[in-house]
Amino acid sequence: MSLQEEIEAALSASPDYWVRARREAGLTGGKETDLPGCRSLPKCRAAMELRTKGRPAYVRLLDRLHRETDDTVPFRNAVYLLLYFDSLFVYRELKGAYRSASGVQRSWLSAACRKIIVRCLDVPMAMDVALTREIVRNTEPGRLGTTPMMVELSQRLAEEGARPVVVRDMAVSDGITTLDLAASAAGQGVPTAITGTDLHLYLRYAREGEDQAVSYIGGAPLQYEMSGETFGLLHDDPALASQKERYRLDGALSGEGVLTVPILAPEVEVAVESGEHDLCFKEEDAFDPDGDIAQADVIRVANLFVERTADHRGYYYRDDILQAIRRLGEKAKDGAYLYLDDFLKKTEHIGLWRKSEAAGRWERLPVSGNCREDLEGVTDIRIVESI
Repeated sequence: MSLQEEIEAALSASPDYWVRARREAGLTGGKETDLPGCRSLPKCRAAMELRTKGRPAYVRLLDRLHRETDDTVPFRNAVYLLLYFDSLFVYRELKGAYRSASGVQRSWLSAACRKIIVRCLDVPMAMDVALTREIVRNTEPGRLGTTPMMVELSQRLAEEGARPVVVRDMAVSDGITTLDLAASAAGQGVPTAITGTDLHLYLRYAREGEDQAVSYIGGAPLQYEMSGETFGLLHDDPALASQKERYRLDGALSGEGVLTVPILAPEVEVAVESGEHDLCFKEEDAFDPDGDIAQADVIRVANLFVERTADHRGYYYRDDILQAIRRLGEKAKDGAYLYLDDFLKKTEHIGLWRKSEAAGRWERLPVSGNCREDLEGVTDIRIVESI
């Protein structure tokens, strides 16, 4: 059997599921075993059976593919079709495949990991001030215009004696833009020590026999996989699953033998482990920052304090954003710089402030470059005790 034939055969436990799913989806042309894009199939009955019964065989084939072929087309198709399963268990498997994959294959695996996180974890935040819109964990390399600005500022601070320049990068999603910052600073010889943070940076996986569950650290289960079927985010309500099995897996998540997997882009994990940069990550709530933020010379909060206005469905109203900035000011050191970097209507908006202990406020500074002003109309932000 040829490699392509193996790919086609492994699309499901029974190829008939794939054929029926294509027909129900109204896909015509080409061979019935051709690989369509992962968004081509609706949630029809046959497609749901494909999701349930096809994935284990397909994941096993993925491992063989990245070890035995240099042909990127079937590998790319194999990776991207796995997105169709909307599974955090697939995410763990793709990350495992990354470490032994070739350079070209790694680019597909990294993109797939990012897409699965965006598809599965864009869920409403459990915060009183959060609006109904999801906090989107969507990002990509080279996205933030503040990166070169921060490198330039860090160069100046280093020349003034701050070596290394301590940077706190908040709301980093999968950390790829934080790695951009570390690599850019290193490339220009700027000494930095960077800590990237996000509210959730780790997933915990527990297995009982063939069944498994996944959750955030200290959180309720996000997805279950029981008897080959997935429950939870983007799938059937867990209440429809066996209560006994759910309780068993809930207990396993709080016990020993749990696997912790960072929600970081695979290349970010590799960079941290290599020690190439002075770079680390930890969990932190930007609305209640940790005390060690007082060590930071430069702070960035990107795509979290996105303002909700009459013509833009952002995350938070201005008063909530200003209150969060005041809390940052209570813990930041005198002279610390704060960058806000937010996208409103797909246009980047940037703001820069410097903390003045004497004045008791964040003092707004001009931003160079061709960009829109974030929090337009806001000048200095007085730092007061949180209510």
